[in-house]
Amino acid sequence: MKRALKRIIAVIMAVMMCIPSNAATVLAANVDTPTEEVVSNYIATINSVEHGVIKFTEYDGLETREFEKGESVKITLVPDEDYKVSQLKVTNTDTGKVLAQKDTSDNRFAFAMPAKNVTITASFAQKEKSINLLI
Repeated sequence: MKRALKRIIAVIMAVMMCIPSNAATVLAANVDTPTEEVVSNYIATINSVEHGVIKFTEYDGLETREFEKGESVKITLVPDEDYKVSQLKVTNTDTGKVLAQKDTSDNRFAFAMPAKNVTITASFAQKEKSINLLI
């Protein structure tokens, strides 16, 4: 009985020595596992400006919002009374590089979110006043 037990243990030890130490890693690498797509969000920040308000069209009241790369960022510009939209700028928050600029009198603007954080600013100009003279 002792002799049979020793032989069984010897056989098991011999088999274990033949299995490479990285076998578990190799086996695990060959198993198909579902991969999750990593989605990175980037931050769009609205700068406060004089003579008007900039806001996210669909998220009124937020000054900062996360967007996925390529997602449409819709901006609405609301000038104060007697002012009009003059210019809108989208800049890289980290570098200050201008990514989009629009001279506009339109109060809406949309752009695809780049793969970087952006800051949105606008300028408002005073409307020209017309004078009507009665003669």
